[in-house]
Amino acid sequence: MNIGIRFRQCLLTLALVMVLGLTAHAGLLPKNTYTYEGILGTINTPQITVVNERSGVVPIMLPQGRMLPADFQVGQRVRVELLKGPRGTWILRNIRKLDNMGSPSAL
Repeated sequence: MNIGIRFRQCLLTLALVMVLGLTAHAGLLPKNTYTYEGILGTINTPQITVVNERSGVVPIMLPQGRMLPADFQVGQRVRVELLKGPRGTWILRNIRKLDNMGSPSAL
């Protein structure tokens, strides 16, 4: 293989890792399926905890004034959309319940 082509592939890979940042490194995706494990944190810094096989336990900050629907249950499958927060934290952008088959349920 030509060294120039190999060098360009390495640069492209490096650029992708830099753009994706911690997302690629930690196995997290901005939109992924998790199991909802509950609410934790304090009144000033509310968090939810979700789990999946790839990422393990992930604490996610709730935006100011954001509440989860009352019918969310521990162990329920959810699809979350995340935003990168300060100091390596994740902030919840959107969360949707999934039915047993993994497709979104009507909220």
